[in-house]
Amino acid sequence: MKEKSVDVTKIIKDLKQNFGGSNEDQMKAVQLLKGLATSDDPKANEFMKAVDKAITKVSTDMFNESVIEITKEITLPGTDIILEKGDKIQIIDEDYSKGEQVRIPLKGKMVKGTIVRYDAGNKSVGESPFYVVDVGEYRSEKVPAHKVEFIKGFE
Repeated sequence: MKEKSVDVTKIIKDLKQNFGGSNEDQMKAVQLLKGLATSDDPKANEFMKAVDKAITKVSTDMFNESVIEITKEITLPGTDIILEKGDKIQIIDEDYSKGEQVRIPLKGKMVKGTIVRYDAGNKSVGESPFYVVDVGEYRSEKVPAHKVEFIKGFE
């Protein structure tokens, strides 16, 4: 099967419009980005790196979190976790600690829970950061950090 060629310059120009309106408009932007993401063109790769940088900044700013890029290889004290140069780590706000009330996705709905602990995950085996959350059942749930909703003043 022959791959369809992508006009990278045209896609980048098409992305200059505003896609923040309807879901349909947003999907148009996603489709354009998909065309760039699947292209091996150097210009597309450069554009996608810039998009990644912008998205990381917006996400970090929205959730008031801090992302740090590792500048040299280090081993986290007391663990076998090795952070390599270029890895990015997220500094979690200290307010989000044991006992914090949260909402998590469970069985297709959002449920209330309490943080038991945070775990940075084992990057060497591809494990992402997660929280262990008590939801009042026999066992606590292991939830990816990005799926936990922290709610101030949670009743």
